[in-house]
Amino acid sequence: MTDLSRASGLSFSTVQRLEGGAEAPGPSSRYRAVAALRASGILFSLIEGAAIVAGQA
Repeated sequence: MTDLSRASGLSFSTVQRLEGGAEAPGPSSRYRAVAALRASGILFSLIEGAAIVAGQA
């Protein structure tokens, strides 16, 4: 979580909320987290129109 927090510029607590799913952070926070993950080589795929799968390139 610390690495994602640094790479995305989000606070550690925001990253915790994103990963925990208990409270939905705003769209800009989600975008910044996904952009940081993609920049580090994580790929996202939509399967059967509903499930999102993450993997590393």
